[in-house]
Amino acid sequence: GIDQLTFVDPTDERASRPNQIKQMMHDLKSMISEDSYRVPCFLNHQINREGLAAAEKFGHLEMRHLAEGSEAERTADFVLSLYQNRESLMYGRALLQMLKGRRVAIKNWDITWSLASGLARIDREASLV
Repeated sequence: GIDQLTFVDPTDERASRPNQIKQMMHDLKSMISEDSYRVPCFLNHQINREGLAAAEKFGHLEMRHLAEGSEAERTADFVLSLYQNRESLMYGRALLQMLKGRRVAIKNWDITWSLASGLARIDREASLV
């Protein structure tokens, strides 16, 4: 896993932040796709403050909640989110969402999830109505 492109440097440090992110996303995609052995990549990406407030209000995240995420949205094949409100955290529950899936139907799942025990189990498909 890669956290927020920490290990990919922009090729032009004078470029605007959105252009730096664009360069880093394309460089990362090239690094993992050009070899005959394609490496899967799990990229961790933060949500913005607006997204956190909206998720607390509505109970789920949306693609637009990715911090500086438009290039991640354009480049990624899949975008997943894992969301826990305070109650879910207390009961070891979470919502696993597919925010984007290239050539697949978007689905969401209610899961049992506990970092402390290493437990992650899909319990049922979730509806975000």
